[in-house]
Order: sequence, then structure tokens, then C-alpha cells
Amino acid sequence: MAACRRATELPLYAKLSAAHPDVAEVARAVAAAGADGLSLINTLRAVALDRQLRPALARGSGGISGPSLKPIALHAVSVCHEATGLPIVGMGGIQSGRDALEFAACDARDVALGTVLFADPGAPARVRSELAVACVEVGVANPEDAGSLSKSPETEEKVPA
Repeated sequence: MAACRRATELPLYAKLSAAHPDVAEVARAVAAAGADGLSLINTLRAVALDRQLRPALARGSGGISGPSLKPIALHAVSVCHEATGLPIVGMGGIQSGRDALEFAACDARDVALGTVLFADPGAPARVRSELAVACVEVGVANPEDAGSLSKSPETEEKVPA
């Protein structure tokens, strides 16, 4: 990141994986090296077995993506924003406007769609229209206001000491 920063004044976003045990630590490091923003998260390494219990993928393992990543991605977005305050493009399991709103509630400034596009090339327009409906359903004027909902004392889960 530091080398890239020295080479350009253009905005630089670092794409981070949640595979690191402390993704917020990595986010702080790339922020200190000059990142203007973050892109979270990438696929995670996984193995799938076929009916005969052999690897289903030619290389034995690969990247898991889609809805199963969403809770991990939401956590990564939240802790990385808290650690750096940088703008974040959130991704990982977004299939609906409600999903996009959840990323906004965890402080993603923007979202990106991935796996959903294989089955639904029209997903960007659909998700955008569903996002407007999801905002109305939770009582916010726009997605940027959703972050205040996820941090309000009324919605915080109380964890016993």
C-alpha cells in the first residue's frame, strides 16, 4: 500500500480478507500506509465434498462466497470501520435490499454484488429498489442513516459481565 501511495494520488482502496484473525489490525496497517478506503471481504478458503466424499473441486479446495459469508462480512465491515473510520465497500452475501441496508448499518458506505449476479444479472436494479423499501420499513430516509439504528442503546444487546 505504501508503494502504491507513493506512485499515485488517485484514491486507493485495499481489499481485505476476513481470513486474518484480526482483520481490524490489517485495516489499521493499510490505513497507516495510505489507503483511502477498504473493500471487505473476499472469499474464504473452503472444501466441498461430493457424494463419495471426494473433493468436489478439481484443486481440492477453493473460495466460498455468497450468503454464507454475510455474517462474517458484516462483522469485518463493522470492526474495520471502527478501527479506521475509512470509507468501506461492503460485500459478501448481498442478495437483497435488506442485505445492503444491513451493510450500511454496519458502516459500509457502498456495497458490491458478486455471487448473486451469476443467477440474477438484473440484481443491481432489483437490490437498489428493494433498498428503498427496506429503508422505509425500518424508518430511515436513506441507507446512511441506518448506522445510527445499529448503535442505538435500545438495540444494543446486553451481555452479562
